[in-house]
Amino acid sequence: MSDTTTAPAATPEAQAADGQQMEPEQTNSEHAQLSPEQLRAELEAARKEAASYRTKLRQTEKAVTDAEAKRLAEQGEYRALYESVKAKADAADALQERLDAITAQAQAANERRIAAIPESMKSLVPEYDDPLKLAAWLDANAAVFSRPAPPPLDGRAGGNGTPAVVTEDEVREYAARWGLDARHIDRAQLAKVIKR
Repeated sequence: MSDTTTAPAATPEAQAADGQQMEPEQTNSEHAQLSPEQLRAELEAARKEAASYRTKLRQTEKAVTDAEAKRLAEQGEYRALYESVKAKADAADALQERLDAITAQAQAANERRIAAIPESMKSLVPEYDDPLKLAAWLDANAAVFSRPAPPPLDGRAGGNGTPAVVTEDEVREYAARWGLDARHIDRAQLAKVIKR
């Protein structure tokens, strides 16, 4: 007989246990190569998928609560059924009060905004039943209803689009030179006369 024995064959589990990895790590290089439009599309797809999961979760929760209510009703445990429904009704009442307050605030804000619109344009505002929808419409069309700034009354005497500024010293000097009362000098006309 020989003193040599055969060694057991190496198994992947043993290699992984020894600290060796069978597969190289994957990097997020695929996300680095995507364009912003592709990333947005993937993000939108993920949002839609999450929304569908949330919807399914709500449906499942509703089915579970409905089944529990039916079971309690069949067993005649109306007290437990009443208490579970009462908690939901109280929460719904609180939410309804909050919704009513938000609706009233939006309605008041809409009325103020519509009052600020010129009379000739008020007929353009739609009559929505939902004050939040009307507020969104008013936000989107705010630039249409804004009043243009009135022209300056001094005629832009500065000549470069900015109003000219005349100091008190310049007014007194001009009045003294021409023998006039400084209170009666038109500053806009003086700004045109003075060479800057």
